[in-house]
Amino acid sequence: MSLVQVQVAIRHGARTPATSCEPYLPAVADVPWNCDGAFLKESVREGGGFVRTFDGCETGQLLPRGVAQHVALGSALRALYGSVANASAYARSSDLSRTRASAEAVLGEVLVDARGSLHVADLATDWIFPNVNVCPRVADFAAGNVSRSEVTGELKRLFGDEWRWGDDMAGTHLMDCVLTSVCEGFASEDLETLAPELLELAERSEYAKVRSADYARLVSAPLVARMRRFLSARAPRFVLWSGHDTTIMPLRVALGYDDGRWPPYASATLLELYRDDRRRSFVRLVADRAPRLIAGCDDLLCPLSVFLEATSWADRPVDCAPAASAVLLAAQDRFFAAAAADGRPVHLPALVAAALLSLGLGLSAALTTSRRRRRRSVASS
Repeated sequence: MSLVQVQVAIRHGARTPATSCEPYLPAVADVPWNCDGAFLKESVREGGGFVRTFDGCETGQLLPRGVAQHVALGSALRALYGSVANASAYARSSDLSRTRASAEAVLGEVLVDARGSLHVADLATDWIFPNVNVCPRVADFAAGNVSRSEVTGELKRLFGDEWRWGDDMAGTHLMDCVLTSVCEGFASEDLETLAPELLELAERSEYAKVRSADYARLVSAPLVARMRRFLSARAPRFVLWSGHDTTIMPLRVALGYDDGRWPPYASATLLELYRDDRRRSFVRLVADRAPRLIAGCDDLLCPLSVFLEATSWADRPVDCAPAASAVLLAAQDRFFAAAAADGRPVHLPALVAAALLSLGLGLSAALTTSRRRRRRSVASS
């Protein structure tokens, strides 16, 4: 049995908060982040010209610790897959500095000649994270309701009224501000004690959404579809997908591995492709440093044909219409069906009323989706 290919989906490394913490937890708003080694310099002219130099820290920017995490990950991947990786490689990232820099740190260790293209897409239309612009139906899924009473009491004891949750980000902006501060050693002892409880709340709330209905498949289908295509004979032998926690959680659940844990910085989920001496192909899922059983497969080493059948949902048309649109269409169908059943003609006033109802509900759905988009920070994970 020989290794033919490995695909690696990673979460970026340690970073600054995704947005200003002033509205959510002013107590950590003035943390002195060290933003050296940020990979934020670039020039529009090759070999010279004016260089883009970021003053201070970017929100959600990769920190030196995050770079070191991915250098270590890249070193481990080189030891395991170096010979395969250096045959041919492909890398895709969301177009944010933290994911691009994370990918660059990994590739710099894995590849002997670490040059080439890092493929990105416009954030507004990218599919590598849950994106309401790509699939409006994503906005119909809400995080699960969990009791916050004990944590709320502790937060009030520590900070009075100078805090708020910030539910428009996966896990809440509050958790983001606390955990980024704890990771860099800037948090008080009280915050360090509170952090595990905040994380557990976030895990229970987010996984209630990730596990609900077909959310995991809905948001991971574009990535899984591309992973399936890269399993072909002529594909690159090392494939890197650099994304977010909101990339990794639904991907793992969709493939059958559900540990209910928030993926840590620089976590990696791997899909290995093997071929035996009879030219039969097999795939294996590796997460948290151990093989995991893929949903629809009977063994850890899953025949490629079985894997492709088990993940065929990724290539099927996806219904991305938000629920409001579905309700509207159903109401219209019932209106005209009732008229037909009664043998009544649909008179002009009724037709106009139906059209106005459609317009009003459609505008309402559009405004609702627009408000949700404004509230959600794109790829804020």
